[in-house]
Amino acid sequence: MRERISNSIDHCIAENDLSAKQHFIVELSDANQVDVCDGATDIPLGFLVDPGQAAGDAVRVSGVGSIVIGIAGGALTAPLNVGTTNAGKLVAKTTDEDWYIGILLDDAAADGDEVRVYQTGPLQIASA
Repeated sequence: MRERISNSIDHCIAENDLSAKQHFIVELSDANQVDVCDGATDIPLGFLVDPGQAAGDAVRVSGVGSIVIGIAGGALTAPLNVGTTNAGKLVAKTTDEDWYIGILLDDAAADGDEVRVYQTGPLQIASA
């Protein structure tokens, strides 16, 4: 599976050891620090592209306009607005005021599947 990182955020620092979290959704946890999203209502920053090896390492996060690989939190059918679970995985976002990170491009059969996402945000769903 191929990804295309058009924009990235290169000045982030891993708050925790993220070495096993490549392709997970991350949030800004402190000034220039990122960590895997741990709440379904978190505001997602992007996908972890280069996870580093330990807490305190520099990491790279995808930016808007990129086609990135994400980790599904369950079965999903493209196209679909997706955001984060409480574990940094992809889930459908359809409710007013939900935050989403992008548009799912590939179907996912199960939790843990790698799928492509066109990153459009973070954006918040607003009622008309």
